[in-house]
Amino acid sequence: MIKAKKRAAAALSAILILCLLAPQATAASYTAGTGSAKEEVIYINLNSDGSVKETVVVNSFYADAGTAVTDYGNYTSVEVLNTTDEASYSNGRVTIQAEDGGKIYYEGKMDPDTEIPWNIEISYYMDSTEYSAGEIAGMSGELEIHIVITENEECGGSFYDDYALQMSVTLDTEIAENIVADGATAANVGSDKQLSYTILAGKGGDFTITADVTDFKMDAISINGIKLNLDIEVDDEELMEQITNLMEVIEDIDDGAGDLADGTQEVQDAVSGELTEGTDDLADGAADLESGAKELKSGSTELTSGAADLADGAESLEDGLKELEEGIDQIQDALTALKKQSSSLTGGSADVLYALTEIQTALSSVSVTTDQLSQLTAASSEISSGISSLTDGIAAVQESAGSISYAYYKSLMAANGLDLDALYSGNSEAISTLTALMAAVDTGTAEGQQTYAMYAQLIELLTGSNANINGIETYLDSVSASLSTGLSELYSGASSLQASYAEFDAAVGSLVSTLGNLASDMTSLATAVNTLTSNYKTLDAGINDYIDAVAQIAAGYKTLVSGTSSLVRGSSDLSSGADNLCSGTKELLAGVIELYDGTGSLTDGAGELEDGVAELLEGIIELNDGMTELSDGTDELRSETDGMDEEISDQIDELIDSITGEDGEVSSFVSSRNTDVESVQFVIQTESVETKEPEEIAAEEEETKGFFKKLLALFGF
Repeated sequence: MIKAKKRAAAALSAILILCLLAPQATAASYTAGTGSAKEEVIYINLNSDGSVKETVVVNSFYADAGTAVTDYGNYTSVEVLNTTDEASYSNGRVTIQAEDGGKIYYEGKMDPDTEIPWNIEISYYMDSTEYSAGEIAGMSGELEIHIVITENEECGGSFYDDYALQMSVTLDTEIAENIVADGATAANVGSDKQLSYTILAGKGGDFTITADVTDFKMDAISINGIKLNLDIEVDDEELMEQITNLMEVIEDIDDGAGDLADGTQEVQDAVSGELTEGTDDLADGAADLESGAKELKSGSTELTSGAADLADGAESLEDGLKELEEGIDQIQDALTALKKQSSSLTGGSADVLYALTEIQTALSSVSVTTDQLSQLTAASSEISSGISSLTDGIAAVQESAGSISYAYYKSLMAANGLDLDALYSGNSEAISTLTALMAAVDTGTAEGQQTYAMYAQLIELLTGSNANINGIETYLDSVSASLSTGLSELYSGASSLQASYAEFDAAVGSLVSTLGNLASDMTSLATAVNTLTSNYKTLDAGINDYIDAVAQIAAGYKTLVSGTSSLVRGSSDLSSGADNLCSGTKELLAGVIELYDGTGSLTDGAGELEDGVAELLEGIIELNDGMTELSDGTDELRSETDGMDEEISDQIDELIDSITGEDGEVSSFVSSRNTDVESVQFVIQTESVETKEPEEIAAEEEETKGFFKKLLALFGF
């Protein structure tokens, strides 16, 4: 009995709602045999899957006492609900004789195959498996209810386009929890959760409800359909102004994207042209510098070896001259003895001549020419000049590299029509504008979501463009700093080498001067010895000249002794200078090796710079491709949104029409012959989902069926 009372209360609530929704008809009198202004309420009972089970129409109107009222409809049976007046029905014509007059309600049952304006499909799932309503009743698990409402094209009239639906689904929270119903308005009614859906006129619906249930059961789903006719004034001027502004912004974005694509193409051309050519020239110059430094290193190695040989030769010369000095001292002693013992001079003359010949031979083997000394001076000067040229070349490269910076390339891009600062500022301003527009977009509609996604994509592209601009600046600044540091270190090493070699070159000049004096003394000595050797043979010619000759020889040997002493001192200086030359060439070699290593670093740096420029060019090419795609996309966006204001205006008008309804004549659902219809309403209800219980047998007092009991009977109570 409790369950029956609950069902009766639900049905009574539906009837009261209809009474509140229905417009109040004005009393009027009608002549017999004519159609009458009336209201139609179409009660549609559905099976649990949404298919039509029964369609009953309750017609109501006012009639004067004693008049006959005629109505039309395709019924299988008719019955007056609130009076004892009789209703006759024949060939779609209903006639009621109003004895007492007033408000008359009569029921007409329609054919079960009568088409209604909506196709309603209801599916039930438990743990992802589909069941019928009878099967799923009493089950526990993860429930899913799927309701789909579409237009029934088999039903005539414009009811689908003119009538809005209010659907209500009620779940008992004592057996259902974790209820999720997207698009529904949820309300708590006692222990029940009432889910309400509004379906606008001309719109279908696709709804899903999920919940975790225990011993599942559910009251009937109710759907009410009424014709909308709301007096609403909608001012769409501000909205259309925003749409116009949006279209202008899209045009500006398209123009800006085109300019941006052109600018990135110019940057690509500049980088692939002048910058790539400059880095190639720098790499080639660094390679040439490395090759020259390698040859200088090889020549310095040979110079060091020659200086070592010269030091060894000078040391040997010094030893030989010391031996010569000792030999001359012995000759002097011999001449002194000869002078004292002139009688034995003739016998020893042959020995003297032999000794002189040996001296002549020894002196002839010592050869230091002016040309050799000049070649040494010239070679040292060429090395000094080459080091100076190398230092100046590094300074020139350093000065040129100093101008390779982000500011230089930014000014070069600006001169070619691409101002990166202006581009960055323009991107930032566009991002700000798009962000403001996004905030104003209504994401509750598909069109709004599409517009919102479009704005988000544009903001992402413009943000990526600004990130690329910042990346270009960071990269070029780091490359410029690296190159400047390497060249500074290389120039410092070259300057140090230049100063060291200047001291070495001065020592070479001093050594050449000393060797020049030594060559002159050696020539005089050789001439004297040759003369002595030639004239000594005359010693045997006359004994009378013996004493004078001996005195002359003694005097000549004194000069020879003095000359050989000077020669010995000169050879000592030569040996010392040769040692200094050897030491200086070793320092020179170390400096040249440092220079060679520096040129290797320069070559590596130039290669890294070349690789970096290649990566930069690759990134700019990707940026250019992206800008081209952006330009194509904004062009397509501009093309696709052309005329959008008119289309949106039409859609707004259509939406307003669907919300407010259209003024016009109300059509009868039951028969087109009814031409004076004030309102038509639909009350649709499904079967409840519940387990079958044994029927209770109880004695009930018999009573005459009244009006409301007859209405309850429409829903099977």
